[in-house]
Formats: sequence, structure tokens, C-alpha cells
Amino acid sequence: MNHNTWGMEDNIQALTELLDRKNIAYARREGAFVMLLPVDRGDLLDVKLSMTVRTTAICVNAYAPVTSLDTIQVGRLLNRMNCQQRRGIFQYDCDDGELRFTQFVSSNGEWAGDETVMNTIQAGIDAVCRLAEAVENELNG
Repeated sequence: MNHNTWGMEDNIQALTELLDRKNIAYARREGAFVMLLPVDRGDLLDVKLSMTVRTTAICVNAYAPVTSLDTIQVGRLLNRMNCQQRRGIFQYDCDDGELRFTQFVSSNGEWAGDETVMNTIQAGIDAVCRLAEAVENELNG
């Protein structure tokens, strides 16, 4: 592949091949790769992950449900955690009760690399799991 013309379709192809090689099951929905990845962390059994591919970046979102209804306390906790975060951003969807961690992998003119993409996926899973644990511990325990 000529890296001077590397674009969104190339990123989609490379990501598809990577997920297939790693035997990670996914669905394509509304332009995103969506997957449910098993974790074993307390009450959290799986993490939803979505990856949206663009020409210059891949957006990686990790989602985890929480049971807290105190959105003000969740917001305060997220603000504190975002101030300590070097990469990515934590968010809370009040409507569906999901915590989110969003980060980007730059792919400016070439594939970011399998290792970089897999590390970003794992970092997203770890971050949203840590956040879910912190929310449950601080607000319920």
C-alpha cells in the first residue's frame, strides 16, 4: 500500500484484518466496529467497545454500566479523574447509565500499527473498568 495515499478505507481494512487475526468478534454498525469484550472485575463482566475509523485517526470508546443514580457525584468524580488523566477523557451518559472512556489513535498518512491499536484497546478497557470500580466504591460503598 502506498502510504502517500493512505486513507480511511485503508484504516478500515487494516483494523478489520487486525481484529480478525486476534479472533476478536465485532459487528459493523453505523460506520463503527462494535464489540463486547469479557472482563472479570468484580460485578463488571464485560465492556462494550466501539471504534470509529476516520482518515487521520481511530476513535476508541470503551463503555461500562454503573448502577449509581447520583449524577452530580458521578460528575464530580469524573472531573477529578479527568484532571489526573494524561490521555483520553472520561464521560458519563446520564440517560443510559454508562461510563465512557474515549481516546484517539493517530493514523496520519499511515497505519498506526497493530501494537499501538491493541494497546489503545486494552488501555480503554482498563480505564473504564477502573472508573466503574471507583464510581461503585465511592458512591455505593
